[in-house]
Amino acid sequence: MIKLKPFMAVSLLVFSEWSRLGYVPNYGVDLYFITRAKAEKKPIVEIEGVDAQIRLMDSLTNQENLTLFKGTLDALESGLTDEQVKGLVAAWQAGDPAAILEVARRYNEKIPGAREFENKFIWARHGAMLEKIEGYLNHSKDRHFIAVGALHLAGPEGLVERLRKRGFIVRQK
Repeated sequence: MIKLKPFMAVSLLVFSEWSRLGYVPNYGVDLYFITRAKAEKKPIVEIEGVDAQIRLMDSLTNQENLTLFKGTLDALESGLTDEQVKGLVAAWQAGDPAAILEVARRYNEKIPGAREFENKFIWARHGAMLEKIEGYLNHSKDRHFIAVGALHLAGPEGLVERLRKRGFIVRQK
């Protein structure tokens, strides 16, 4: 862990917590859809590439990295991460975007820097995502299946509401 950048170290710790609770990446929804698309020989296009995500991770200042690292350790040690994981999974299973936001809000209130991290890693990315989604919707007759993390869909700054504000009809199924 010492050789890892702080963001990667805390990511591994959090992924380990998800795994400890039985949520193993090998059985994730994203991997399911990617595997299915490949089996059906459907094209897979990233809405946001790995390079963009790496640039975002690298954009964290030393202070942001330290705050994130300490906050993540505090959340893991206090059981808050466990509570967050279970809350997010329950909200996702229920299809309840308000509950997803509530889980994030509770975490953000307890962990210094979490709200700023969420803004940078969730909400600030939506402009670029929306451009790509609108490109698919406005300039293609092909059908597209778009998968993003659940928090990206929730609330007034989520992709669903932002697409509605741009005149698209969006329904939850």
